[in-house]
Amino acid sequence: MILLVGASGNVGKEVLRQLSASGRDLRATVRDESKAADMRNAGAEPVVADMSDPASLGKALEGVEAVFVSTTATPTMTDDQINLVNAAKAAGVKRFVKLSVAKADQEGCIYARWHHPVEKAIMDSGMSYTILRPNGFMQNFIMNAGTIQSDSAIYAPVGEGKVSFVDIRDVAEVAAKALTEASHENTVYELTGPAALSHGEIASIIGKAIGKDVNYVPISDEQAHEVFMSWGIGQWFADALLDLFVFYRGNNMDHVADDFTKVTGHKPRSMETFANDFAAAFKG
Repeated sequence: MILLVGASGNVGKEVLRQLSASGRDLRATVRDESKAADMRNAGAEPVVADMSDPASLGKALEGVEAVFVSTTATPTMTDDQINLVNAAKAAGVKRFVKLSVAKADQEGCIYARWHHPVEKAIMDSGMSYTILRPNGFMQNFIMNAGTIQSDSAIYAPVGEGKVSFVDIRDVAEVAAKALTEASHENTVYELTGPAALSHGEIASIIGKAIGKDVNYVPISDEQAHEVFMSWGIGQWFADALLDLFVFYRGNNMDHVADDFTKVTGHKPRSMETFANDFAAAFKG
């Protein structure tokens, strides 16, 4: 039995899809019964559990051999995921796979400082582990669909910084292998796309996929932070997002790793492939 924590998120949903297609026995945590039907329809046994409540994790972990955790950022994410690590160890889980972030061990940005303590807890737990450190997700660019449609533009405070964005489908493929194959034990994988690209290059690629010119328009940090706050995500999250974009701007995420190809035997998807596959989302 494999337990998925965060199966309703972008990465978790894709991991669930791939594992379900291969006929694996799956269980997925939900915060409340209202989400249970979605998990059941996707091929997983739903169980109500909350990482912030360690007592609720026991039932979710009964009979589980492997755990995958991929949860959205919250102010308590680090502590919550460490609760899960401790509960998994106590329940006799043999394998733990965590979705982290690129270069988490360097703690160069806020996101990394959220994830690295969890990585260390997993490594110290005695369970076999696989840590996945993906770069930014290509699918995040779909959030720019509105301004691409209205202004033919992508706005961001990244300057000419280049990032080796990775497709969520590729991240999920590695996660699925790490959960089901023995050859990934006690390993850290850096997952990137095949090339580091600037936002200007990405805008051009998306434009070609949808048949119109799309431009990258740099904005100030202050303007970006104001936009983030307008989403109603809270000061703490807006600060972390801006910090990440500034990290991008400094070319701190322009590394291209070959771990994906080593694990899967084929190359990761390119930005061109992503843009063509999701052209309808950008067109609206």
